[in-house]
Amino acid sequence: MKSLLIANTPAEEIMHELELTFGRPNNIAEVEIAKLRSLPPPKDTPGEFCRFATAVKNSIVSLKTLKKVNFLYNPEVAKLLIEKLPPNIRHRWYVYCQQQAHEDVPDLVQYYNFVKIEAEIYSVSAEPMKIASMDDKPKPSESRRVQIRPQRTHTASKTDSPPRHKPTCPVCKSNSHTAAQQCEKFKKENSYGRWEIAKAQRLCFRCLQYRTQTHNCKTKTCGIDDCPRMHHKLLHYRAASETQKTETATVSTGVSLTRSPRSYLKILPVKIVGPRASIDTFALLDDGSTVTLIDEEIATRVGAEGPTEPLKIEALAGATVRTNSSRRVTLTLCGPEEEYEISARTMKGLKLAKQQIEERDIRRCQHLAGIKTILCYHDATPTILIGQDNWELLLAIEVRRGSSSQPVASKTPLGWVLHGASTRSLGHQVHHVYHIREGAEDRIEEELRRYFSIESLGVLPRKTRADPQERALQILQKKTRALPDEGYSTSLLWKTDKVELPNNYDAALNRLYSTEKKIDRNPQLKEEYERQIALLIEKGYAEEAATTASGARTWYLPHFPVLHPAKPGKVRPVFDAAARARGTSLNDHLLTGPDLLQSLPGVLMRFRQHPIAVAADIEEMFLRIEINEEDRDVLRFLWRQHRREGPPREYRMKAVIFGAACSPCIALYIKNHNAEQHKEQYPRAADAIIHNHYMDDYLQSFQTEEEAMKITHEVDTVHRKAKFHLRKWT
Repeated sequence: MKSLLIANTPAEEIMHELELTFGRPNNIAEVEIAKLRSLPPPKDTPGEFCRFATAVKNSIVSLKTLKKVNFLYNPEVAKLLIEKLPPNIRHRWYVYCQQQAHEDVPDLVQYYNFVKIEAEIYSVSAEPMKIASMDDKPKPSESRRVQIRPQRTHTASKTDSPPRHKPTCPVCKSNSHTAAQQCEKFKKENSYGRWEIAKAQRLCFRCLQYRTQTHNCKTKTCGIDDCPRMHHKLLHYRAASETQKTETATVSTGVSLTRSPRSYLKILPVKIVGPRASIDTFALLDDGSTVTLIDEEIATRVGAEGPTEPLKIEALAGATVRTNSSRRVTLTLCGPEEEYEISARTMKGLKLAKQQIEERDIRRCQHLAGIKTILCYHDATPTILIGQDNWELLLAIEVRRGSSSQPVASKTPLGWVLHGASTRSLGHQVHHVYHIREGAEDRIEEELRRYFSIESLGVLPRKTRADPQERALQILQKKTRALPDEGYSTSLLWKTDKVELPNNYDAALNRLYSTEKKIDRNPQLKEEYERQIALLIEKGYAEEAATTASGARTWYLPHFPVLHPAKPGKVRPVFDAAARARGTSLNDHLLTGPDLLQSLPGVLMRFRQHPIAVAADIEEMFLRIEINEEDRDVLRFLWRQHRREGPPREYRMKAVIFGAACSPCIALYIKNHNAEQHKEQYPRAADAIIHNHYMDDYLQSFQTEEEAMKITHEVDTVHRKAKFHLRKWT
């Protein structure tokens, strides 16, 4: 309702909107039917069966109140509810149906009439203390933590004699104290040991007293470190008595814990191949790292070469590591089936945590049958950390999972790797958090500046144009030209005139293989993605590239499918201009250009100004703008269509792509430039194109329908001069 409350919307309209969303009888009836389906089968006890009958009654009464009688004629749900009945009651149901066969009663009503009779019989025949009550239900806090065990069958009578001896401690069986919190043996254990004792001795987790059938204690939160859980303070994992005992291991990028459920890092054996030698070692697959690191000694031994560049690593609690001697190297990693060429940064004394996996650790994991021997290793010290810049090596092709207390095995391109948590207690365990950032310190300021510029969109006034923005505008003014058959062409916004790009063919080829594997697993996705690529070529947005590049620069763009969350069948090919190869990407050399986007609040305010509203959007706005011939070779991409054998064909984009840093600025500049060219003939249309568009969306309001028809027709005419076609008119 937020949008309605911005303006002075009448209460009747708001209530109408609420009724449309939440007051539809059919929706409520479907929810009630779903409740009946999900009812748990009742036990053959008075309390359980009466609660079951009440739940059935509530749903039946709701359906009758909604006057949705058709929902009561549901033999499928009725059959499901019959199967939930205990066997002895189910037999009486069949007798009841035979007696009522002549009556025309809805299925669910007949079922409720029967369970109501049975519930009444239970209520009359049961003992007073066993009539349905909410008190026989388990407490939520206890039912989530422990499994309720069957109660003892022995019941103490009034004639039983009182105990002769003083109650003993449930932990050490001593008569000197009666509570676990008074027991020195219990206090000396760490929190994990106390939990084990409490579970073994059936102690209440809130008060640490023995949990009898009639046990009842006050609910109270822990409170230590603002812990909201309802357990005793001695069971908190950071209790003060425990911290004095804990043995810790200190590393520059980690937090250490002891005697906790073990967590496995993604470590697996790999072979590193370089120009000089090959080495068998271990790799850590780290989804939280943005760059791949390799120990300097290993890189030297395999003969990996590369330029020296500064590197800064940011870890937990603001800890930083800086080195000016890091090298950017290229090497080969061998997996079980394929070899992968990757780029990595060297670091002296990488010192990643050791890990070992023994057979006894995963002996009970049935889901790991057949691969247990592959997963086990001793004293594995990773010498290479693989980060998101080689993301294709982090993907899980297959996953094997067991219960929540067992580790998970994932099959990656480099082989099977074990990760996740195990309940086996250890004497020493280290949890690592890696946050790695590549490049010089001034990039932090750049990222913060970009962040706050987005956060303040439409709030702060537009900033004065800086030199990079002036350069971008100069390129657009100099390189933009009108095409003979309508439309415009322009150039990419290069940061400098002398840009040198390395050969990234192999990196783009590996990404193509990854994309092919992804779409091959989904025939529908594959068919649509191939159709979209074919459309790019058919419509002239892309062309087959010559063997020899015509320009001074060449770059291959990886591409992948993106699905629209609101339109499951719509697939869009996106070209990854941010993909890095040999330490750089296409976006690193492109300017974003000045912010030409209109303020969104301003566009919306003008849209609500008059009673007649019109909306539309520009079809394929980016693709309608051509790129000049000299820049097309940096927009090359590889594609094999149906083929999976042999080398791919090389194509290049002729139009502005999704994913390039300068694309939004180019599109908005061409839109506004075209409007300025026709401002003398269509002044109001030109003003609407400049001020009433939010990127490709056109929103405007008018006083009269005649005015709306005239201006929108002119807007459409001016847009067509730039090959922009407005669609989805509303």
